[in-house]
Amino acid sequence: MKIHNHTLPKAIRRNSIRRWLATATTMTAMLTATLATLTGCSADNDPETAIGGDGTSVTFGATIAAREGHNNGNAPASRAIPDGTFAEGDRILVHMDGKRKAFVYSTAQGFVHDSADPGTNVDHTPPVWKSGEAEKSVLAYGPTACISSAGDGAFLYEVYVSVAQNDDREYKYSDYVYTTQTLYRSNPKLSFRHGMARVVLRLRSGGSLTDEDVAGASVLLGDKNLFTRADIDPQNGTLTAHKPKPNGLGPQTITPHRCADTPAGYAVAYEALLPPQDVSGKEFIQVRLSDGTELGYIGESGSMLEGGHEYIYNVTVDAAQQVPAKNISYSITRHVHRPTSQTTE
Repeated sequence: MKIHNHTLPKAIRRNSIRRWLATATTMTAMLTATLATLTGCSADNDPETAIGGDGTSVTFGATIAAREGHNNGNAPASRAIPDGTFAEGDRILVHMDGKRKAFVYSTAQGFVHDSADPGTNVDHTPPVWKSGEAEKSVLAYGPTACISSAGDGAFLYEVYVSVAQNDDREYKYSDYVYTTQTLYRSNPKLSFRHGMARVVLRLRSGGSLTDEDVAGASVLLGDKNLFTRADIDPQNGTLTAHKPKPNGLGPQTITPHRCADTPAGYAVAYEALLPPQDVSGKEFIQVRLSDGTELGYIGESGSMLEGGHEYIYNVTVDAAQQVPAKNISYSITRHVHRPTSQTTE
């Protein structure tokens, strides 16, 4: 199996978020809550948000920076990323005025305070624009289920990705967006960005196999060596891979999600969301053919997955390269592109 045109960090641009459903109670609630559907098409989601007068509740519109393809073209479309718009009932958590507030999306107003949120770790008092106040500093992220009680008045700020991302719902739930910005009373909008890294695998057949052989192969990411949990920085919302403590949740293997579309020239494409982490020296891609042949790719030195970036691996699968099993040759052409500066809409 050969790797060609490995695309490294790619710019994140505009995008929108589709469903955030949340609780902010316990870790169990976090794992069972319905989370978010994130969109991958460039689209704004800016309803007619009235500029609030003194004493009026804070509301705001929002956009999300999207990941786009670099050099190799746009990444394959995903069933989990269908339309680029917010939906009625989407929820996020906002740190504002020294409090944690739950917000819910309304197609008529944008994000509005959710006084009915059942979370015990959020403040239920509606935030308002005070007399003479022109702006508020905010940290916002979703889903709100990623905060839970650690006891003694402390909180855990964590988010997980699913190991079974082949399931549409589990893939949706694995994303995370955040922003640290100034919310202006005269133009109340926020621009979010993705916190997880997205990995795309494009598989094509080598000389000894057919496209049908490759399309029917089992594909995994990692070999019980990938971090699936991330700590949220409560100051800026960024993610850091959570290093498990003894008897904690250890590194995992991830089953990726099959992309809805496959680019021309490839037999199949997969995608997965991962917390930022270094995969250098780790068995990172596993391909098992129907006859039991196993092929794999070990991350080269410097293979750092950064949050908000996308990594495209164009993989040539050839059983003749199995010498010995799971020890394959590959060639990589590296293209690097860093994120553009983020702007507030």
